Parts: sequence; structure tokens; C-alpha cells
Amino acid sequence: MALQRLNIVNIRNISRQELIFSNDINVLYGSNGSGKTSVLEAIYMLSTGKSFRAQRMAAAVQHGAEGAVIEAWMQNTSIKLQKKGAKKAQFFVANQVTNSIVELARLLPVQLLSLQGYQLLNAPPEERRKFFDWTMFHVEPGFLKLWQDFHRTLKQRNAVLRDKYSQNDGALNFWTEKLVETGCDLHETRLRVLKDWLEYTKNYCQDMPGVKNLSLDYLPGWNAEEVDYAERLALSLRQDSALGYTRFGPHRADLQISVAGEPAQQMLSTGQQKTFVAALQLAQSQWVADCTDKHPVLLIDDLPSELDKQARAKLSETLSKTPSQIFITSVEKKAFSTLLKTRPQKMFHVEHGLVTASAASNVASPKSVSKQAVNPLETA
Repeated sequence: MALQRLNIVNIRNISRQELIFSNDINVLYGSNGSGKTSVLEAIYMLSTGKSFRAQRMAAAVQHGAEGAVIEAWMQNTSIKLQKKGAKKAQFFVANQVTNSIVELARLLPVQLLSLQGYQLLNAPPEERRKFFDWTMFHVEPGFLKLWQDFHRTLKQRNAVLRDKYSQNDGALNFWTEKLVETGCDLHETRLRVLKDWLEYTKNYCQDMPGVKNLSLDYLPGWNAEEVDYAERLALSLRQDSALGYTRFGPHRADLQISVAGEPAQQMLSTGQQKTFVAALQLAQSQWVADCTDKHPVLLIDDLPSELDKQARAKLSETLSKTPSQIFITSVEKKAFSTLLKTRPQKMFHVEHGLVTASAASNVASPKSVSKQAVNPLETA
């Protein structure tokens, strides 16, 4: 679902800005620190309820401001984030308060491609779990409940493992049986969806620079080929009890990414890693689109400046084929010149927090969404 309008109030150095976008490609260019990444950050916050630049949302609010608002209009609805002082942020869908970040993520799926993205290869397993679980969330309707049930049960079992008295009254057996049940359901659901997704991703990324004999393997969090989950927990009970937590299970799952039989991060240069991980993310977005007919919005933050000519050309070629709405930030006005020749775009110059549009094409106006011309900080 493409973003048609975006209203930003008091985010970073952007005091007040209303933007109308192209449904196709939107390029925000300007010097470093001008505020172009803040536009992408605002979109990301609407989808996820958090910033990709700071641990606390309050850090994104303009210094000295009483609060901040981000509101976006799509074809049939609107999403708003409102932050006042030290209070928790409020979220609205079609002007109705919602406490569900899940609803925002479903309405506005986003994929961020940034300079830090290549760190996925060297990151702890948790980051790669988040990566493939993003796919699971969007293509498997029942996945979120399975994930929540498992993690609630895991928390209970770990609490019992830390309480030696509880282990004697049957609580440990109860929560272990429950963990086996929810863990197996979660594992089997991942296996069913990821099998096709991994093969699709492998074919999608096989021709990226430096990538030969690509292998993508899902590691479930224990050696499922040797023992089932119940047996694995039984075998590790003594040490789990001593440590006070469960060491094996879907919460330890990982994605093993190899090139020519070796870890990808050891075989690819830094530049190749950036291009490759961007391709992984594009493959993920395209898979979600193919499975759900819902195209994630692509946010590309200053990635062009870090790629060599060959890598930029390859990424441009890949981007030209995706039907997703794209937002690109760059110091250069025509960082993806090859891509810009193939698809309509709208250019925005950003300077000192002021975003100025120019050379628009293929811009849609929100026909079915009413827009309120009021001070958003004065509304509920």
C-alpha cells in the first residue's frame, strides 16, 4: 500500500512538513545532516513504533518541542503517531486509537536498506531470526500467535528453572510439556514457510557480485535430525536447571548463509556484503508481495554512496523490477541514475530540515481519505 501523503511535526530538525509522494520512486537528496534520513525514520516509526536511529523514540523528537506527530495517508486509511512530552506515544488508525503495533505493521510494511544492513551477516542470531520472522509475520496469518504463545511459555519455564522449589511441585513438567507443544508448532510452521522462501531467495541472489554457490540453511535451535524437541529438553534439563534458562529451542534458531561452502561474511568484501544483504531484503519483500499481494515500502538510506559502480548498477537493475514504492536518500541527486531512467520519480531537495519537491511524476492524491487541516499537537 503506497504512501500518498506524509505530515511530519517536530521530528529531528524537521519542524513542520507536509509531503505528497509518487507511488513509484521518491528521491530525497541533500548534504549530510540536512534531514533527509529523518523522513525515512518517520515512515519507519509509523510502521514499527520505533526508530532505527535511536533506542528511545523520544530521541527523535525535536529538542525543546512539546511533542511530535507523524501522520500518513494511504488510499483507504490513515496512520498517525503522536508523542507528547514524557508520555508514551499514541497510535491511531483512521483517527481511532489503537494499542496494536501489529496493526500498523500490517497496514504499512516497510523494508529498510541502509549502510548498517550488511551487518546482518555478522550479527548475533537474534537479528537473523528477526529477519526471517518478518517474512513469517507477513505471509503466515497464524504465526504471530504461535510466536507469542511459545515465548510466554518459555518465560514461565525459565522462571521455574530459577525457582528450585517450583521444580518439585510439578510446575516444571507442566511448562516443559507446554513448551514442547508450542515449540514444535512454531518450528513446523517455520519449516513449512521457510523451505520455499529460502529456495526463492537463493535463486534471487545467486547472480549478485561475488556470490557463487550460495547456500541458505535454517537452523532450528537444536539438532532436530538427531533428537526431537522433547528429548532435547530432557537431555539438557540438568544444565538448564543449573543455569536457570532453556538453552535449546526455536528461540535459538538461526539462518546460516554460506558462499562456496564458507560463511558469506568471510567470502564477500564489505561492498559485496552490502549489495548482497540488500538483495536478500529485496528478495524478502518480493516474496511477501508474491504471497500476499501486499508490496512493502522500500526505504533506501544513503546506500548508493557506499557502493561501487558495478554494485550500484546491479542494485539498480534489481530495484527496477520491483513494483514497490521506493524512497531513496542520497547526497547525490542522481545516485541511481540508471534506475531513474526506467521508472517515474519525484525529487525532493532537503536542506536544514526543509524538504522541497521538484520534477514530480506519477503522483497519486488520496481520494478516499479525509485530511484534517488542524494543529496535530492539539488533537487527542
